[in-house]
Parts: sequence; C-alpha cells; structure tokens
Amino acid sequence: MRRFLFLFPLLLTTPLLAQEYYYNNKQKVQLTPIESNTSTPQIRSSMKKIRYFETPNKQIVGVGDEIILKTQEIQKVLARYDLTLISELSQDLYLLRVRDCSELFTLSNTLYEDSEVEFAHPNFQRKVQKR
Repeated sequence: MRRFLFLFPLLLTTPLLAQEYYYNNKQKVQLTPIESNTSTPQIRSSMKKIRYFETPNKQIVGVGDEIILKTQEIQKVLARYDLTLISELSQDLYLLRVRDCSELFTLSNTLYEDSEVEFAHPNFQRKVQKR
C-alpha cells in the first residue's frame, strides 16, 4: 500500500514534467501547449496535423511535422535519423519531415545538439495579420 501511495503522486505529476521547448540562439525557449478551438487562429498549411503553442512573448504558433535544419552533411543526418527531405531552402538549409509528430520537439532538440548540425528547430507556422 505504501508503494502505491508513493507512486500515485508521481504518476499525477509526470505529464507536467513533459515540456515542449526548442533552442533559439543557444537559449532554451519554453512553449505552452494550448487547445485548438474556435478562438485559436487557424493556419493553412500542407502539414497534416498542427498543434498550437503560446510563446513566452504571448504569440500563438503552430507546429506540424516539419523541421528546418542547417548542415553541410545532409546525407549523414538523413542516414542517422528517421527524416524525409522535403526541399533545400538554400545552400545547406533544408526542410525535413518527421514521421512521428509527437517526437517533433525531441528530434529537433537532438538534431540541434548533433555535431553535424549548425541549427535545427521546428518549422513554426504563424497566422499573418493584415494591417
């Protein structure tokens, strides 16, 4: 019984420990998940499923299944990770698709820490506001 009482609070707090973040200029940026509803600006995109987050400066951004990556060793990176090349945006800058959207932030952060990669972050989508 004591074991159960010890594990119960741990099980309740485990979802709170899973945090969504990415690196920007070598700084960790926390994102707060928000539920998509009618008040969330809908973003048109070719991505299958978009999840919405609030940034520390209160902007709402969407992410799907794409990562932007800069590397001079794209073939090595593609061979090492489960990614699909969508397009080359410019020299050494690539748009990649992940197979599992739930692993987007984990994979993006792993790529960021890879010595073959200059930078990597999710392909953020934002609703454009008309002036």
